Amino acid sequence: MDCKLNPTKLKNAQKALLGWYAIYGRHHLPWRDRLAPNRAYRVLISEIMLQQTQVKAVLEHFYFPFLERFPNLHSLSEANVSEVLHAWQGLGYYLRARNLHKLAQICIHNSKTSTLAPQDRENPLPCDIYLLRKLPGIGAYTAGAIACFGFDLPVSFVDSNIKRILLRLFALHSATPSLLESKAKSILNFQEPFNHNQALLDLGALLCLPKSPKCGDCPLSGCCLGKENWQDFTQSKSMQTTKKTLHCGIFI
Repeated sequence: MDCKLNPTKLKNAQKALLGWYAIYGRHHLPWRDRLAPNRAYRVLISEIMLQQTQVKAVLEHFYFPFLERFPNLHSLSEANVSEVLHAWQGLGYYLRARNLHKLAQICIHNSKTSTLAPQDRENPLPCDIYLLRKLPGIGAYTAGAIACFGFDLPVSFVDSNIKRILLRLFALHSATPSLLESKAKSILNFQEPFNHNQALLDLGALLCLPKSPKCGDCPLSGCCLGKENWQDFTQSKSMQTTKKTLHCGIFI
């Protein structure tokens, strides 16, 4: 039975998910600290870093040094792009750093020409998803994550882990981004969106794995339509190939 069509079952699933997260969630991750100063900015930095880099690497080598060098949008916007790239060294995919620098400059510029309250001018990162999407380097998932984790807004979003959960939960062989976003919204816990979305991310990372998922430990097992044939509802990443012609020359 579809969770969306059964409010009681959905409520029970949401409760089970939060209960699992309370015990097994990755609460130690610093960007999940809701009491941290300048939280939205810290979430922004973590989300951009995590776009192409493993959590372990970000946590152990890059996150804190970058925050120490650029503790807020003001310091980031005032830096030379070469300084930002140097601080990003080792993370790779340097377009992320360039976009982050541009983003900071745009936000600071907008704050000087707007009627923001003084406290908002200190950290002028927008909380509105549509405004976030207009910033360089911010896609649908990152905008939703910043709005939820940085500002506690009740929004849903889909990354690769959440996509895998949704495909299996609703027994979808394939799905468009709009359908996945609709499914994510249909199970969103509007009372506790922060913990709900963090729980989904952890569920995909720890239990609902691409291979050998731990369905017996999953808090959503009771309403998962695809758990018996999870392989049928797992989309593998398509490999893109580029044809190349190589020429070999021998010089004597």
